[in-house]
Amino acid sequence: MTLIIRYRDEIVRYSAMALGAVLIIAGIIAIIGSSERVVDNVVSGENTVIAAFLILTGLLLLGASMVQSIVGRTPLERFYKQVKSAETGEEEKEEK
Repeated sequence: MTLIIRYRDEIVRYSAMALGAVLIIAGIIAIIGSSERVVDNVVSGENTVIAAFLILTGLLLLGASMVQSIVGRTPLERFYKQVKSAETGEEEKEEK
C-alpha cells in the first residue's frame, strides 16, 4: 500500500499518458471511417464531433501528464518544488 502512495504521481502520470494516447488513436480511427452515401452525412458529422472530442481529450490528458517536465524547465521550478515538498510534508503529518 505504501508503494502505491509513494509512487502515486508516477502512476497517475503514466496512466494519463496511456489513456491520452488511446483516446487520440480512437479519435483518429473514428475520423478515418467516412460515409459514402449522402444520407449518412448527418451520422458522419456526429462521428466527426465525437472523434474531435476524443482527440482533444487525449491531447489534454497528454499535456496534463507532462506538466511536471514542462514546469521543470521554467522559472517556476523552485515554486513547484516548494509546493510539492509542502504537500508531502502535510501527508506525512496526517499519517502520524
